[in-house]
Amino acid sequence: MINPVDAGFFDFWGAKLYLTADKVVNGLVCAQKVLSDPRVWAKNPDFLPISIDAAKDVIQELSGYSVTMRSVSFDATHVFARVEKYSNHIATIDVRHNLSDQWKRFVSSKELLHLIIDKAEDMSPYGDETLDKLVRDGHIGVISQNGDKPPAQSELIAEVAAMELLYPMQNRHHDLKSLQADETSYRKLSIQYGIPENFIETAFDEGYLSVITKALAEDS
Repeated sequence: MINPVDAGFFDFWGAKLYLTADKVVNGLVCAQKVLSDPRVWAKNPDFLPISIDAAKDVIQELSGYSVTMRSVSFDATHVFARVEKYSNHIATIDVRHNLSDQWKRFVSSKELLHLIIDKAEDMSPYGDETLDKLVRDGHIGVISQNGDKPPAQSELIAEVAAMELLYPMQNRHHDLKSLQADETSYRKLSIQYGIPENFIETAFDEGYLSVITKALAEDS
């Protein structure tokens, strides 16, 4: 379940957020596995922005779940999307109907990725790598905080994986050069990749990139 929170509301009453490096790696590996499928991207520039329908098809195959996605009206004011898993590997993803297209794409991909990322032990918010500053600064956990305690580890990992799925790391070096040369902007990149602008900014944040770089080094 996803809950939007104002980016300035991230001290969590002094609580610290932790993620284990291996679980961050798992999230990145899952995102890259979906991206590597030629139906989704496979470095084909014509496939941008990433198709959520194509990603859904691949994730269904990887997870074994049959997924139904619905646009619905939530009674709860602060709920963006939710995934529910049932017996016989059936899953339903509900996305709030009045979101912008960019937000619908992001929350849909996050909920889909839960199906290939989550394990029972991922529900603990504790581990060996501190990410509390990124959370407090509003770079991670922007849509994963539930209002009364820090977000579960699985929520943060799925959020990171969604960013890495919709904005492939392989494109960021070129895009950074374009940003530095004033040939593009966060807003233009947001339109190009079909995700909210704040996630484009996060993709280039030094703290965020250090976490991702370290996780990728763990996988090498």
